Amino acid sequence: MDLKKVAEDWVGAKLEELKSEEVKQEIVDKWNKDVNIPIIGEKTEEKILSALLDSVLAIAEKVLKK
Repeated sequence: MDLKKVAEDWVGAKLEELKSEEVKQEIVDKWNKDVNIPIIGEKTEEKILSALLDSVLAIAEKVLKK
């Protein structure tokens, strides 16, 4: 059994799970609930948080797949 391959497969599967629309929405909803920026609306907050999550996931994928 090649442990490196097993670890790579697991990391890949978890990244894909995090990038699923369902999980991304769950994360954004939680962040949106926890973060309140009074000068912007909830929909704008959601868009900003979603974009931040996309960036974080892209960076995590780049780092973990090295």
